[in-house]
Amino acid sequence: MQNECPEVFDCLDSFEEIVNICPYDARCGKCRHWVEPFEEEGILKGKCLKRPTSGFFLCSDNACEVYLLRGSGASSTKSLKVLDMERDELKGLLREVLDETLGVSEVSIGKKWAGGELVLKPGNKELQEKTIPIEAFFHKVVMLRDRLRVLEQKINAHTVLTDEEKVDMQQYITRIYGSLTTFNVLFADRGELFVGEKGKE
Repeated sequence: MQNECPEVFDCLDSFEEIVNICPYDARCGKCRHWVEPFEEEGILKGKCLKRPTSGFFLCSDNACEVYLLRGSGASSTKSLKVLDMERDELKGLLREVLDETLGVSEVSIGKKWAGGELVLKPGNKELQEKTIPIEAFFHKVVMLRDRLRVLEQKINAHTVLTDEEKVDMQQYITRIYGSLTTFNVLFADRGELFVGEKGKE
C-alpha cells in the first residue's frame, strides 16, 4: 500500500483531475464514490458514498466491487446487487439516486475543516461537553440547503398559488438563507454559499 505520495497536494488542489494526475492503478481516489478528500501524513483520505458509516479510506486503497471510475458512466468491475447490500449501503445508493433526480451536487467542505470536530461546551462546568465530527454537521447543513432549494422549486412550479403568494413564500425562504450565512465559512466552493436578501440582485 502506498503510504506517502509526492503528488498529494497536486491531487488535492485538482481533485476532479485525480484520474489524470494520479500515477497509480485504479484505487479509491479515482473512484466516483470517493469524496471529501483531505491530506494526512502525506496521503489523501476521503469518504465513500457507498459505505457512509465505514470511516475514511485512503486514496491508495484497492478498488472494490462498487468502484466506478471518476468521469465514466459505467462500473469497471461487477455491478453491486441490491440484495447483497447492507442497510447503510442501500441508504447511500438511494441518497445518490435522489440527489441526481433533484439536481443536488456533491459539495466539499473547506480543507481546513476536514477531520475537525464541533465542540458543544455547556456553561455548567460540571456537565460533559459533546463533540460532533464537523463533516457530519456540514452534511446536515448541506441537506438543509438542498431541501430549501427543492422547496423553492416546488413553490415556483405550483399551479394553484398566485404569483403574489409565491413571492411572499420566497421572501421567507430568502430570510432563512440569510439566517444560515453563518455557516458559509464551512464551504470550500464560494459558489455554494447561502445568500440572503442583501446578496440578491
